[in-house]
Amino acid sequence: MCIRIPAQPSALDDARRTVFTACLDLAALRQPMHHTLTRGWDVERRRALFASAFIDSNEDHSARPHLLAALEHCWSAYLAHGRRTLQEQGKKVIVAPELASGYAVADLVIGRTLLEVKLAVEPSAENITVWLRQLLGYTLADRHDTFAIDTIAVYCGWSGQLLTYPLPALLSASGQGGAPALARLRRDFRELLAGELDSYAAWRERQQYR
Repeated sequence: MCIRIPAQPSALDDARRTVFTACLDLAALRQPMHHTLTRGWDVERRRALFASAFIDSNEDHSARPHLLAALEHCWSAYLAHGRRTLQEQGKKVIVAPELASGYAVADLVIGRTLLEVKLAVEPSAENITVWLRQLLGYTLADRHDTFAIDTIAVYCGWSGQLLTYPLPALLSASGQGGAPALARLRRDFRELLAGELDSYAAWRERQQYR
C-alpha cells in the first residue's frame, strides 16, 4: 500500500491536526513532567511548570509542519499495518516497563513480547543490530523474569512493520555452542553491572526522599 505523506499540515483535517499538535507538545514535556524531582508536587505547581515550558520556550517552530506530516504518516502506517500485528502479540499491554528497579525503561511489553518503537525512515542492518542488542540488554535486566519475555520485537513506525525475533533463537545465534541458559546470563549481567546498579538505586532513593 502506498501511503501519501502530506506536504503541509494544511493537508490534515482540523481535528487530526489538533490532536497531533497536542501529541508533539506533550512529547516535548515528557521528561520534565516525569522527572524524579517533580514527585510530590501539588497540581498547581505542576501546571506552572507546564505553562512556563511554553511561555519561556525558545523552541524553533519552523520544523513543526514537517513533524506534523511525519506524525500523520506514522499514524496512517499504524492504522494500515501496525495495529493488527501489535494486537496479535497479546492482550496485556504494559507501557514503559521499568527494568532493574527503573535503571532501564523499555517502550512496551505486549503479551510476552518486549518491544521497542523506532522511527528510522530506512533502517539499516547496523541499526537493527544495535536495536537487538538494546532489547537483549533489557531482557537480561529483567532479572526475576517478571515479564516472562519469550520474544523481542522492533516496531518500525514509519512503515508500520513489526520485526519479531524468538528469544531462544536469538540467544543461540548470539553465542557459540548452543543457546546459553537465560537465568545464567541474567545472573552474569547483574554481577557485571552490580556497582552501577547500586549507585543508581542510591541516587534514586536520595532524589525521592530529599
